[in-house]
Amino acid sequence: MEDISNMLAMKRWRRIRSTSSLWATFIRNKYCVRSHFGSKKIAPGNSHAWSHILKMRDIAENHIVWQVNSGSSNFWWDNCSLNGPLEKLFPDNPRNSKLLVREFISDGQWNTNKLKELLPDQLVQQIQIIPIGIKTRKINFFGLSRIMASSQTIVHGISYGDQKNFNKYRLKQQITCSIEAAVNKAYPNSGLKLPWNSFCDTLTRLRPGYKSFVVRWLKPDMGWVMLNTDGSFLQREGKASLGGTVRDEYGDIIMAFSTPATAQNHNIAEAQAALCGLNWCKQNGFSQVILELDSLYIIEILRKDGDTNYKLSHIVNKIKDTINMLNIQIKHCYREANQLADSLAKRAVELQQSSHFESSHQLPRQAKGLYLLDK
Repeated sequence: MEDISNMLAMKRWRRIRSTSSLWATFIRNKYCVRSHFGSKKIAPGNSHAWSHILKMRDIAENHIVWQVNSGSSNFWWDNCSLNGPLEKLFPDNPRNSKLLVREFISDGQWNTNKLKELLPDQLVQQIQIIPIGIKTRKINFFGLSRIMASSQTIVHGISYGDQKNFNKYRLKQQITCSIEAAVNKAYPNSGLKLPWNSFCDTLTRLRPGYKSFVVRWLKPDMGWVMLNTDGSFLQREGKASLGGTVRDEYGDIIMAFSTPATAQNHNIAEAQAALCGLNWCKQNGFSQVILELDSLYIIEILRKDGDTNYKLSHIVNKIKDTINMLNIQIKHCYREANQLADSLAKRAVELQQSSHFESSHQLPRQAKGLYLLDK
């Protein structure tokens, strides 16, 4: 998979260098406005994708040769011969990095005198044998040919691993086996098998499983009371509040509370709300209590036998002590089934006043509507 990832990064580099697609234009304008592609270095703020492309750049550039046509390629950075870019051959030579090849062409021929001003005679002779082509070009990339109208031609030869030429069938098999292993792990009963045609057909038919059910508040069994609690925390204002209800087997309100609190985060507010409701049940003689929360995090902490979160430990320990004294069941509910407790908690954080209600008639208007929906 690493070889495939590197190969794709080199293909992206080829697109940046040779195409005018929307993505390639965006990348060029973002990273290469003031400098040439070859001179770019990996910077801390670069994206992961761009950094990976730059890592593969030198490998890709070694297999890219620009055919000279109208001379719009860069004289120092674009490889127009088999020897590599001139910048790599003469790293210490003072130069104009924006110098174009066309400045060394006169009447369709190389201008020898200008070349000798910058390069040694031996290299000038090598450049003179480089043909100057026409504007129509042919690109070879992984065996695919395209005819394109442009002023430059880029010829590709990409190696796979340490091989100059690689077996495309072997590459396809590796990709297929990797996908097959991943899909069979996610969908054990999918029966995904080769060959490729049936493989793709099976893959397109796979759909995630959906399960739907009604989410609503449920009444407790006879002899039990249901305690629903919720905590609210506004980080910007640093305000927290608690809300909760105690209801009997008929769904009638026995007690409801809405009170401000002091907490450092939402989880602490959730735990404080549960402790507040359990303490009321213990003080008023309710020994069979179902504690229902919409916070899986708090439920998991309460069910753990080991150490808990440090900031929550003193609250959790008090809750566990109360659980050991009473017959308490802990259940998780979805937020939609806990809207009444949530409404009471939000009311307290907005009004910053404490309220206790002993019947449904005393509930605020919004909370009363949610209570009737649960009923």
